[in-house]
Amino acid sequence: MVAWTEPETEPIIVLSIVPRREGDTWLFEADTVECALHMAITRGAKKAIRSQERKRVYNVRTKRAVAVAVKAVPGAVGKDRAEQQAVLARAYQALDKAAKRGTIKKNTASRKKSRLAKRLKASAQ
Repeated sequence: MVAWTEPETEPIIVLSIVPRREGDTWLFEADTVECALHMAITRGAKKAIRSQERKRVYNVRTKRAVAVAVKAVPGAVGKDRAEQQAVLARAYQALDKAAKRGTIKKNTASRKKSRLAKRLKASAQ
């Protein structure tokens, strides 16, 4: 009979998101996560973990860009119509890119775009 023992090291999860500004938009770069929770045995499983890490970093960056763009829309409520349209266009672009890549679903992007436009239209009246 084999007795279960505690792992010698605790899982290490390191995530740092580094913001940087380009023009009037913020870009976020996320570092990879080192985690000892799952021990891949086969070569294919090790490759899958590496692939998942790359995808996770991309998804974190894309979701953060969407969140920043969407949160900028309510801030444009009191501004002139041209600025509102520019902010809304940036939010649409971020949502469409995320949906195209598969980070969020197509209907989710459409629903968010509809609600943003509805909010801006209600504030204009």
